Amino acid sequence: MVQGQCICYMSKALRLLGIAGLLGGYAILAHLCNHPNTSQEYSDYFIRKATVYWRPVQTGDALEDGISLSKNGLPKFVRAVSGVGRQERWGRWSEHSGGKNINIEYRQGYLGKVCLTLTAMPSPNQIGQSVQVILGDSKSGFTTNSRGLRSYSVNLDTKITATRLTMIPESPGPIEWDQAIKRTRIPGLALKKIILVNKRCNYANPAGGGNASHSAQSAI
Repeated sequence: MVQGQCICYMSKALRLLGIAGLLGGYAILAHLCNHPNTSQEYSDYFIRKATVYWRPVQTGDALEDGISLSKNGLPKFVRAVSGVGRQERWGRWSEHSGGKNINIEYRQGYLGKVCLTLTAMPSPNQIGQSVQVILGDSKSGFTTNSRGLRSYSVNLDTKITATRLTMIPESPGPIEWDQAIKRTRIPGLALKKIILVNKRCNYANPAGGGNASHSAQSAI
């Protein structure tokens, strides 16, 4: 009888230790991923273990067709995406809680002249504000216009082979409640389509500028 009770107590103790160890591991992981001295790349390494954006359903879109954020899944030429929210009928909002950026990891490398074309709409705080675009050692950007979906084009020229495209809105927000997922979010750009190809953008550059925009036909 005594021996049976001892075994029972030991079993319970081991289970409690296991649960405590698991909770401790999650706490350490959360601390590392959100620590201000932790790089975006290190954080993304752990994010890709736990989110569908790092194990996406694959679509059949070609590189020239770009990424359609309104579709369920991502093209085969995209390895992963982070810094975006849930899928909606028109696309996805970028999500900047915790200082996140928009990151797209491509399977192929880009080198030299590259054209980024995206269809997007700014959040209220982001209207008229800049969006920094980074590819390899090339940095450029564009300024959002009035509320509504528009097409923006940005020329980049990277001297090193790059697989990650990063976009950083200057003034995302305000904080809003997302009823579908029952939590707050900080939106920056409503993203509908993103195209990144190895060539210079074909448009008439505005005086003194390296990017341009025009109205898109669709709306959210």
